This record gives sequence, structure tokens and C-alpha cells, in this order.
Amino acid sequence: VIVAGSGVESASVVLSLPQDIATTSTPTFAGVDLPEGRVTSASATVSANNTATTIDTFAVASFTAAEYTVRAKQGTKMTTQKILVMWDGTDVSLSEYSIMDAATGAANATFTATESAGVVSLTASSPDAASTNVVIKAVRIAIDA
Repeated sequence: VIVAGSGVESASVVLSLPQDIATTSTPTFAGVDLPEGRVTSASATVSANNTATTIDTFAVASFTAAEYTVRAKQGTKMTTQKILVMWDGTDVSLSEYSIMDAATGAANATFTATESAGVVSLTASSPDAASTNVVIKAVRIAIDA
């Protein structure tokens, strides 16, 4: 951010971003880097029964833990929850909490986390996704390795 001008009243702010921004623009960002982590978002659609669909991945060389706020929507059914994922150098652990279901019922989704070749993957599956897809949206807050 560059501020030009001698007084606050007449100063102008110039943003330098990899995209054009005007007063009518809605800029998007791939993520926000923090001193000790990163915030990103992801989405996926589970459309095949009992088939794991990748929602998000992160390299264990970059991050060791992540908290996801996840929304799973299946028709009018919806579930929002938190998922913690941790890589301890040997194993991946996953914990789900703060689970809230819509009045119309819960979206039928199961979440798992695995590690392969230095990459942790958060996946979702559903036994009845072929009849009604499960749309997953997630925001990840990851902690540096």
C-alpha cells in the first residue's frame, strides 16, 4: 500500500495487486499469508457413491496443522462443522466438532484425511451422492511447519 500526498485529507491510496480493481470490482485472492500460516478456501462436489473426493491438500513441508470450516450441502440438507487436521511427522489425525445440521436434515458426508508423498489430503465421501450430489465448501486456516 502506497499513500501519496502531504496531508491525510488529500492523500490517495494505491493498491498494487495482480488484478485490476475499480470501485465496482470484487477482487478475489488465492489465499492470505500470515506470519505463521495461511488462509485459503476450497470447494468440491461429491457425485459418486462411496468414492473419496478431494476437497483440499497441503504439503507437510509447508504446514503441520489446519482447521477447516466446512459446509456440506445435499439438496436442502446441510451440515456445517469444524475439522482439525494434524500431521505429526508420521501420522495424520482428524477431529470433527461443532457440527450443526439444517432443520431439513444433515448432508450425508464423511470426511477423512490421509498423507501420501508429503501431501495431506482432506476428502469427503457419501453413500448416496449419485442420487443427490454433495457440494462441499471449506475455508482452511493452516499453521506453518
